[in-house]
Amino acid sequence: MKKVICAFVFLAASFSLYSMDFFESSVEEILSKMTLEEKIGQLFIIPTYENIEDPNFHLVENLIEKYHVGGIISKATQYKEHLKIIDRTFQLSKYPLLSVFDAESGLGFRMQDIEAFPMNQELGKSYTNQEIEEIGQKIGLQCKKASIHVNLAPVVDINLNPQNPIIGPRSFGTSAMQVSKNAAAIMKGMQIGGAYTCIKHFPGHGDVKEDSHIKMPILSKNLALLEQEELVPFQVIIDNYDTLVMSGHILLPCIDAEYPASLSKKVLSGLLRKKMGFSGIIITDALNMKALVDQYSYEEIALLGFKAGNDILLYGDHITQNITEILSENIPRAIEAIYRAVLEGSITESQINEKIAKKIYIQSKLEPSYL
Repeated sequence: MKKVICAFVFLAASFSLYSMDFFESSVEEILSKMTLEEKIGQLFIIPTYENIEDPNFHLVENLIEKYHVGGIISKATQYKEHLKIIDRTFQLSKYPLLSVFDAESGLGFRMQDIEAFPMNQELGKSYTNQEIEEIGQKIGLQCKKASIHVNLAPVVDINLNPQNPIIGPRSFGTSAMQVSKNAAAIMKGMQIGGAYTCIKHFPGHGDVKEDSHIKMPILSKNLALLEQEELVPFQVIIDNYDTLVMSGHILLPCIDAEYPASLSKKVLSGLLRKKMGFSGIIITDALNMKALVDQYSYEEIALLGFKAGNDILLYGDHITQNITEILSENIPRAIEAIYRAVLEGSITESQINEKIAKKIYIQSKLEPSYL
């Protein structure tokens, strides 16, 4: 297990920027003061570079200042650099940013100098639910101290296919009930520790042979079998806990043979919301992954993702060159596409308002010093 070699410290500038006064107004009042452009920007979460000294960091700043994006996913691999990114971006933003992070096994899942906890597979094999909950609480505390509002975890995919190249040790196990119990335990702990959670990757990435970072996975099962396997952990958790759900880039022919889940109204608005009863925030997996960009334009992805029922459009990568393309080309084109769609009438401002209201609600529940 990695050692923590830098202390948890709060950057005062970051946390003094947003008082709860912003959230004491009604949602309607907050929305009434925002321009259409600002509302559209709030739909997007953007990646950052590893540090603020990167020569292209101005692209991050531009999207915050000009487009008023709603949040960031930090890509720093060093804790101190992460804190600097938080401090800088929070200062720049007109509205409170939502900070998200991939901390599946703690901050050490992405950061080199922070404690990492066992991966889910090891937890599922060797730890009790009480021990898993305690580890979740430690992860939640790590996130809170690092000003990470939403941990994009836990993974609730069931490790059903040994040829799966992307899930493996990230899954708690091979049975729906084990994954459900273990995921609920670690999620409960994360929330006690102070982080919102996000279960992923809906409708289930564990029984496919493709990596959606590279190619479109196809989950060829009928709905009855899905309801016995993949959908069980999602249903158990959304029936009992307040969480976000991440939509995956997975083609589910039994529901929609044309669009992957993340871009499918049939899957998200039909299956997840109407049939399974989920009313919370749906956030996309990274919309710049090859499963999508090899088949659709940046504009199409954003429009389809919005109309499918996603509330937050997430973009992210760990390769500097890719991040530069995302920030300079992908996201501006996506934002402009949604703006044009509103002007043309295929998207309404009220639809945008509904999504932003959910984000405001999440942020209004955070402690003042955590904003």
